[in-house]
Amino acid sequence: MTREKFGDRVITPMGTIQMLLDGLGFLQTIPLFAALGVERGWWNSLKDIAFLFMIGGPLHFMFHIQTKTYYMIQTILVGGAKYRVIGREFFTQHTPMFEQFLFFASSHLYVCVKLASSLIFTVTIFLFETR
Repeated sequence: MTREKFGDRVITPMGTIQMLLDGLGFLQTIPLFAALGVERGWWNSLKDIAFLFMIGGPLHFMFHIQTKTYYMIQTILVGGAKYRVIGREFFTQHTPMFEQFLFFASSHLYVCVKLASSLIFTVTIFLFETR
């Protein structure tokens, strides 16, 4: 089997890098497993982590990170935000799903559509070139 090289360095396939990053995501659950294991017992810890994966905990984490990333980039591009003490208390409010959709469309959904269309375009070109 021949490997592609760039100078003296061997090129690592992208799939290998993706597998390592996915493995890193699973490695990050080890501290949670250890903390829950000490607090609640190892069997309960394993059940809790399995339940978190079943209800989509990693998807929530990705959504959370995307929100932070989007607003960090906006702060860098537009300018820093400052906290101003005005004396009002923190409150929560219920908003309709349509407003939530509009709020997260620019930070999440448009990025998702761009990535999905790029993936479809790339796969389509790859399939036509291999024929």
